[in-house]
Formats: sequence, structure tokens, C-alpha cells
Amino acid sequence: MEEISADAIRNVKTEYVRAIIKKTPWERRSRIKDLVSIENFILNDWVVHSFAAAMRRHQIRSNSTGYRCIVEELAQCDWLPEERKAAIQGSYQAHLEGIQTREQEAIERDRKTRLADEEALKAWLEAGGL
Repeated sequence: MEEISADAIRNVKTEYVRAIIKKTPWERRSRIKDLVSIENFILNDWVVHSFAAAMRRHQIRSNSTGYRCIVEELAQCDWLPEERKAAIQGSYQAHLEGIQTREQEAIERDRKTRLADEEALKAWLEAGGL
């Protein structure tokens, strides 16, 4: 397991992550590493420079509760400029819309598959199949 650095822990920006650190034993520090990564990706506008970084970003964004809580806290903080807060919220909203779009596409794919299966079964039975 890749370790979390002391600097990363010391540079946590949100109270949400600090509160999780206080409740998390050292053995489960990978959770903190993920939350710190979410925080850093959000603050650095999700800049990725490699395929591995993109995969890591995708993996940690799936932590929807942590992502949401960090975004909400950063949007309320005093030390970020208003434009940056708006950009963070806009990025998060786009993320949520993307999830909703993918879910709707999956529902539509399932519906089309079910209809095709029903049609194939009907043809099968018409052909004398069991």
C-alpha cells in the first residue's frame, strides 16, 4: 500500500477530513489517503497528467459521501475566492449530472435488451421452440 505522507496529513484543509482522521485508526489510513486525494484534486481543479492519475481520480470520486462533504465545506470556506468556489460547485454538479446521465442510459439499454429478448422469445416460440 502506498503510504500517506506526514505533510499530506498536516496540510488537510477541511474539517470533514480532520474529523475522519480523529476517528480512524492508523491501520485504516488508506481511507484518509483517499479523502486527502479528493481534497487535493478538488483544490487543484482535477488536473491529471497521466492515465494512472486519471484512474486514481475516477476511483476516489466514487467515494460520493466524502466528495460531497468536501465540496460542501470548501464552497463555504472563507479562504477560497468566490470564483473558485463556484468552479468547484460547477464541477461537482457536472459530476452528478454525468452520473444521472449514465444511469438513464443504463436503464434505456436494459429496456431495449428486455424488449429484444421478448421479441426473440416470441420468434422462438413461433418457430416451435420449447
